[in-house]
Amino acid sequence: MYSLPLFPLDTVLFPGTPIHLYIFEERYKLMIRRVMEQDSRFGVVLIQNGMEALGPIAEPHKVGCSAKIIEVDPLPDGRMNLVCVGQELFRIREMTHALPYLVGAVETFITEQPRTLEIVRGARILTALVMKYLQVVGGVQASDSPEDTDLKDYMKHLTLPADPTMLLYTACALLHVPTWEKQALLEMASIPQLYDTVLRLYKRELAINAGLMDVTIESSQRSAWLN
Repeated sequence: MYSLPLFPLDTVLFPGTPIHLYIFEERYKLMIRRVMEQDSRFGVVLIQNGMEALGPIAEPHKVGCSAKIIEVDPLPDGRMNLVCVGQELFRIREMTHALPYLVGAVETFITEQPRTLEIVRGARILTALVMKYLQVVGGVQASDSPEDTDLKDYMKHLTLPADPTMLLYTACALLHVPTWEKQALLEMASIPQLYDTVLRLYKRELAINAGLMDVTIESSQRSAWLN
């Protein structure tokens, strides 16, 4: 168990993926200053109830992802633009409102790892589907929301990770699906189950966005298995 300042947002952050933040509220300017002073991290958590800004602190979901600040662009009046990268998953056990921002007593969210053969096979299939999805979607249908802007910029310079687990989290981040679906992926404790679910979502989204027939997807899978 450890202490982590929390940032409730209308987005879901996955390990190894980027997030761009504009910090303008006094409570979060204070939080980020303290995080930078201590060279520590903060937690990004999807809002369950409430608003992202300019109101009472929103109630977050219990599972989130810690974020490391990798770039800071200072602005007047203490405002700043941040580039952060997701680190590790955590589960909130307790929260305190003693400070202007939320602080959680959190623990590392443990995931069940698959056998080596399973993860190698899953990674091959997923890589093929992700590359097909990026060709079909390419960010064209994405909106101008901060989350979609992050993903479009990310896709421009994307190299899929070689590590199968990081590949899986990258695939989760690239999916253009509602945040509640992404949160459900984040909360899956079984990596094999997460692989199966993400594969199904990619099949679904490919069919929706490109009108692809199931036989086309199955052909992509068979090709990935044979290579």
